Amino acid sequence: MNIIVMGAGALGSYFGGHLARAGHKVLFIARGRQLKALKERGLTVLPLEEEPFTIQVDAAETTTSVGGVDLILFCVKTYDTEAAIKLIARAVGEDTKVLTLQNGVDSLDSLNEAFGRKAILGGISWTNVAIEEPGVVRHRYPGPLVFGDPNATGSKRTQVLKDTFLQAGVVADVSDDITRAIWEKFLFICAVNGMTALTRLPVGTLLACHASRELFVDIMCEVYSLARRSGIELSEDTVERTIRHMERELPPGVLNKTLGSMYFDIASGRRLELESLNGAVVQRGKQLKVATPVNSFVYGALKPWANGEPMRNGV
Repeated sequence: MNIIVMGAGALGSYFGGHLARAGHKVLFIARGRQLKALKERGLTVLPLEEEPFTIQVDAAETTTSVGGVDLILFCVKTYDTEAAIKLIARAVGEDTKVLTLQNGVDSLDSLNEAFGRKAILGGISWTNVAIEEPGVVRHRYPGPLVFGDPNATGSKRTQVLKDTFLQAGVVADVSDDITRAIWEKFLFICAVNGMTALTRLPVGTLLACHASRELFVDIMCEVYSLARRSGIELSEDTVERTIRHMERELPPGVLNKTLGSMYFDIASGRRLELESLNGAVVQRGKQLKVATPVNSFVYGALKPWANGEPMRNGV
């Protein structure tokens, strides 16, 4: 396959690295120190159970491809969506698949509007990976890559893509209702990102304290109510099942190390995806007349940090 990774951060580098190692032609779109490292030293992936591997990769700040690309992994931060769409526009041809792995629930609409529903696949990743240093990505704990066609079930192109990922050593599965799966993860990441960024504490500590646990669960319950009002048929036990999975099924000690991406962004003085997470809950709640007091509190408390300025200015 001819593949573009639009946004060679942690997820893009991890999945793109496996696909490149499997022999696919992969172009990594990156910037700054990450781009420099990929060009000079290649990409190093530190898997959980396999031997680490380093490969030389093609990396650039933009793409000159015109059509003919088989797959674009769309992995940019949500606030970079519009700019990234412009960067890849010429590379999207008649048979190109654009698989979005962005946070939030708005990515499908943005990409559908730009490229048409035929081209777009929705996806979520439950694996945890992080950039250890520029050009080096570490796999922290396992989880599947789940994707699907939001406009069809059982389509041939999703099965071909699943086989491609599996052959590259990526645990992948196809969802018959990817929109619902995206909302299930949205419920989870709004709580994890909002609470860990706000308190600077890992999920295990938050769930062990009765008061912070209540806030954590309330965030999820508000997103659940919003999903139902939006016509997304989440099961009644979604919140309970998600908490149970975190506490009982994750590897030992993982919860006490689990921090959301917004925690790492706020700690590094980077821009937050706040508007696409808790902010989106607040906005949609107003539109659909669904009360979201806890998400509103988290949003208001984190809003001064949204552009990273307070941390950089030492305020």
